Amino acid sequence: MLYPAETRLPPEVWDAINISPTNPVDSNKLCDWVHYNAFKDTVMNYSISHGVFFIFGIWEIWLARNALIFENISFDPSVVGKRAIFKVVEFFHLIGSNLDSPLLKEFFISWSPPPEGWLKLNVDGTCQGSPKLIAGGGLIRDSLGNWIHGFTKFFGQGNSILAELCAIYEGLNLAKSLHCEKLIVETDSLSAVNLISQNVCGNLHYLSTLIHNCKATLSAFSEVELCHIHREGNACADLWAKKALMENRPLLYFDSMPSFLSSCFMADISCTIFSRFVRVNRPP
Repeated sequence: MLYPAETRLPPEVWDAINISPTNPVDSNKLCDWVHYNAFKDTVMNYSISHGVFFIFGIWEIWLARNALIFENISFDPSVVGKRAIFKVVEFFHLIGSNLDSPLLKEFFISWSPPPEGWLKLNVDGTCQGSPKLIAGGGLIRDSLGNWIHGFTKFFGQGNSILAELCAIYEGLNLAKSLHCEKLIVETDSLSAVNLISQNVCGNLHYLSTLIHNCKATLSAFSEVELCHIHREGNACADLWAKKALMENRPLLYFDSMPSFLSSCFMADISCTIFSRFVRVNRPP
């Protein structure tokens, strides 16, 4: 026998949150009840939808249930409800309370090896401090994820986009020196990708010479792809760029993997998946 889903959870919590989760008219199943209430867009207190309050309420009930079982902390519906409200308000304060604001969509990201016969260059630039100091790093791997070569370089003073472009240029030169024919280049700087891939700037751009040099070097490969990847998929290069900035050293090449990259490198080889929430526009 199926009981109405809303009877399975303490109603005092919903009273404290000031919502009344109900069953869809055609089902008494728990999964349908959760889905129906999570997507219910009725506007409640603070101009926030029923669904958001419901989701945080479910989460706080789960946490309180675990605290009761494993830590012997008493279950207080009023406290659980207040915690849910606090987190709802905090959540909307962080992302913006405008109901027309972009949605947050979860993406699952991991590093992936290039196809057989290709090499992959992951690069990153970093900019920190005052004055702004910049550095970069990169590594080249084959289709099995094996280390081929890497580099780090402290570039001096500049800004973040200069750091990213310099890192790309140094990485391309390294790949070219290795007589690479087919190359995939990944960076977490979408701005750098756009500057190189598109005709969005002319000779008057203050970085036009560097951008032109990147384009010219890319054309030296028989096949090449320049791609944007989120930072979670570019973790080794990101970590290495930060270390290059700390060490403040000139251009260095590495024909074997430095030990400090080992855990990050192994996470890439094992295709460890990371989640990332990205803002996307609401559907019309």
